[in-house]
Amino acid sequence: MSEYYKEGSISLDLFRRRVSSLHLPSLTEGKEGFQLRVWDDKFNNTGIVIILDYSGDQWSAKGFRYKAYSSDGNWPDSLAGPEISLGQPLSGWDNFMNTLLDYKILALRDYTEIPGYFESTDMTGPSVEIAGHKYFRYYELPEPKYQSGKIDDAKSMLKILEIIKKEFPGWQIQFPSLPSKIN
Repeated sequence: MSEYYKEGSISLDLFRRRVSSLHLPSLTEGKEGFQLRVWDDKFNNTGIVIILDYSGDQWSAKGFRYKAYSSDGNWPDSLAGPEISLGQPLSGWDNFMNTLLDYKILALRDYTEIPGYFESTDMTGPSVEIAGHKYFRYYELPEPKYQSGKIDDAKSMLKILEIIKKEFPGWQIQFPSLPSKIN
């Protein structure tokens, strides 16, 4: 994780609360098998997470369309929204995963490690969690469309998001009406 996610930081605390609010297990200690979570946060406090999981010699895919809420009136620290069963990728699991690997989904750098990556206040966009046996990695590439002209990692991330949308048409489901506040 980047320097912004050091133990005790508000960023790490918010990240943990958001993952927990969707009732997802933490991956920070790793996972038996393998899991990729591709988050795509939007500026209007909505987003989606796609979860690609390999357990027991079998792949599965699901996601959540969510809206972010603040439990204390400050930072958006809770997510709520429906789970989406995504089924099989259209091209099959082997082709799909190999395509993601071709675009270096496991090796892209966090934006804080990329010289010249433009930073602004309240940037949103994709982040990726990768977990395997005693392994965890997390990186963010906010606002990749504005960086893709000069930064290959951002260009690859845009392509990865495009591939996921193409392979899982269920990702395109329109946002249902969600409450404006969590009780």
